[in-house]
Order: sequence, then structure tokens, then C-alpha cells
Amino acid sequence: MRLERSDHCCCDLSNTRAGYCFVYKKYFYNTLIKLIMDYSEIIRDEMEDEGIMPSEIPERSARQGVRGFADMKCCNPSCRRTWSTHKGHVVIDLKRQNVNRIWKQKCKKCDRENEPTFRDLVFRELVIKAIEQERKYRNPDFAGRNIDDDGNDGGRRGPPHESSLCEKCEYGRTKCWIRK
Repeated sequence: MRLERSDHCCCDLSNTRAGYCFVYKKYFYNTLIKLIMDYSEIIRDEMEDEGIMPSEIPERSARQGVRGFADMKCCNPSCRRTWSTHKGHVVIDLKRQNVNRIWKQKCKKCDRENEPTFRDLVFRELVIKAIEQERKYRNPDFAGRNIDDDGNDGGRRGPPHESSLCEKCEYGRTKCWIRK
């Protein structure tokens, strides 16, 4: 994996050889694989608990976008700022039982893009919400559990986040918390 500045490398590339950032590559790869495996396992568990087989999910409704509470940590080694957001967006592919996309947010301090992480219980609620959205898509009369819009984060609701720092808001051009 050759890294360029545009790949949002979290280091200054001065400790690299031939444009490869070995520290970043190892950290990013290990973290990404762990998250994908953990999230996929949660998706499989929740679908099994709900009695849903991936083969039952039609392709047209397989991917469901949900949002909820997430933890953020800046990947810039000289910054390492941490924060939380109620607007952590993720697209869950129920047919393939994996995460299709996680929308990023920029750090207020250093302007680097960062991917949120979802706590286990929050992600389980997001999967349940995705399952219910998919069921409602196929059957508009389906009456689900009526999970709140942000998943079950148990926290307070604050003002909307800064859209200029949110990838889903197209860095200020739209507002991700308003349904279209």
C-alpha cells in the first residue's frame, strides 16, 4: 500500500522509505481488520437472533444507513484529540453481513479525517435498526420496535455537530441530521 499525502496519512512521511509509512500501514491495517471482524460478527449475531438469513435479504434493500453515538480519536500522532459524536454514520450491508461504509469526521484541532468507532452495545442497536429499516422497506406496514433515530446511546442530545467537519455533510455543503 503506497501512501501519498492525499491518502490522509497520519504522519508526516518523514519516517518513510520510498513513500511507505510502515507505522501507519501496520496500525491502520490491524485496526481496520479488527473492527471489520468485530462488526461483522455483531451483524451475524444480531441477524441470527432476529431469525434472518442473509439469503432472505434482497439486493435492493441490503445496504442500510444508520447513525448513532460514536467515539472519535484523532489519528495524527502530534494531536491525538478525542471526542464523541451522536452523528456517527455507518452503512451496514445485511446481505453480506459487513460494514459497507463508515463516514469520517475531521478533527477540530488539526483538520485530519478520522473514522469513528462504535461501542459494542451501540453497534448492536444500530444493526437492529438497520434490520428494522430493511424490513420496513420490504413491508411498509411492518411495525418494529421504534428505536430512536440515533440508536440507543443513553446519552443526552446536544446541538447538531459542526457540518464543516463531517464527511456525510460534505464538509459543510449539507446537513446530515436532516432527512431528505
